[in-house]
Amino acid sequence: MVTAPSKGLEQLGIEELSDLFDKKQLSPVELTEYLLKYIDERNQPINAFVAMTPELAMEQAKEAEKRMCGGERKSFFDGIPFTVKDIIFIKDAPTTAGCDLYRNFRPAKNAFVVDRLFDAGGIMLGKTNTDQFALFPTGDRSCFGPTRNPRNLNKMSGGSSSGSGAAVAARFVPAAIGTDTAGSVRIPAAMCGIVGMRVTHGLVSLNGCFEVSNHLDTVGPITRSVKDNALMLNVMSGYDPRDPFSRKGPVTDFTSLIDKPLAGMTVGIPYSYFESKVDVRVVDMVPNAVKLLEQAGMSVREVRLPGDLKKYLAASNSLIHYDSYKARKVDIDNHPGLFHPEVLEFMETGCSWEEYENALKLQKEFIALIAEHQKEVDLMVLPTLGTVAPDINSRRIILNGKEYNTLIPIMSCCWLASLAKLPAISIPCGVLDELPVGLQLIGRPCSEDLLYQVAHYLESALE
Repeated sequence: MVTAPSKGLEQLGIEELSDLFDKKQLSPVELTEYLLKYIDERNQPINAFVAMTPELAMEQAKEAEKRMCGGERKSFFDGIPFTVKDIIFIKDAPTTAGCDLYRNFRPAKNAFVVDRLFDAGGIMLGKTNTDQFALFPTGDRSCFGPTRNPRNLNKMSGGSSSGSGAAVAARFVPAAIGTDTAGSVRIPAAMCGIVGMRVTHGLVSLNGCFEVSNHLDTVGPITRSVKDNALMLNVMSGYDPRDPFSRKGPVTDFTSLIDKPLAGMTVGIPYSYFESKVDVRVVDMVPNAVKLLEQAGMSVREVRLPGDLKKYLAASNSLIHYDSYKARKVDIDNHPGLFHPEVLEFMETGCSWEEYENALKLQKEFIALIAEHQKEVDLMVLPTLGTVAPDINSRRIILNGKEYNTLIPIMSCCWLASLAKLPAISIPCGVLDELPVGLQLIGRPCSEDLLYQVAHYLESALE
């Protein structure tokens, strides 16, 4: 095989790499060796990877090359390198969840999603940094230290899928797996200027992942382009009888609507919800994107969500407090000193069983409430975050002249889709203070194909 790309191998995405493999113009072994060396030379000080799996990667690359030389590929993903957030199990590989307590933990089996990617011929390069037990949105609460934003090393990468987002943005890999409980795929995607999809709850199995809250947890793809994201989700999704939340349904090609006309669809903008929670300069960027959708033939209408959603936000927090503490209670009781103080304080906040039961009732109520407001629109558009990436370790931020806890503008626009169990994608929509700004599209349940359709159009138009 002869390598003949028009640009550096690190710049190529899933679609480009797969095309080169089909034409036998690129060797999976050469690509894997190149990226492993590229990562080794550049991972610090970004700190995206916390463990590499070079032996496994080279074994998988050689097998992929053998198949290609024989004229067979398992799938379009055959030979594609990827990485995995360090709360997702890889058999016999480090899986620490960002905590010293699990530095020596080696799972006995792969997570469902990892098996899906392996079965498709994917090549696993290593594990990526995460906020401890995936509990913070900042990317700076890991026993391995903070993940730094490739766009500005003094800024947060966003969390908790911090390493996965930074690895894709830094061109270490074309694709990564993250998890999203209350925004943990979309937040790093927005801060790092890439694409991240929170899938419909249950679309991708949670089997083989450290739990945060299984009523909110999802596993999603992180890539540099919308189409690559859809291609990756084609491999990741599927029914898993071991996961009680796993959805049964027909196989979907998530790329099927890409490049189809947008005319006739309606986009809703919940201005009254996000205007007071978002940097006014970010708010001003939303109409620019909406105007592009209007030019493509979409109708636009305002969606007026109820003015007071605090009880639902509290319910979301209660689910995370209760489930995360329950999952880690034995560890906390036996090894409290191995937890980051901020993470420990968060989990020990807890909530009672009665509060938890009420939170589950409020989640059902919220799902119905949002569904009612979505009846007249095909999707909603709003900022992903209320701010661009803050400084690493900062916990206070000035927003529109007022001081807030940094977590508030980071989380304010992401929890809606999470609590309602809806799909939501973040794509880059501009730059502010030399940092990326993310735009979020929220769809109805199982409408990922439509979100990719609109996001792909916007991606092209905004470029």
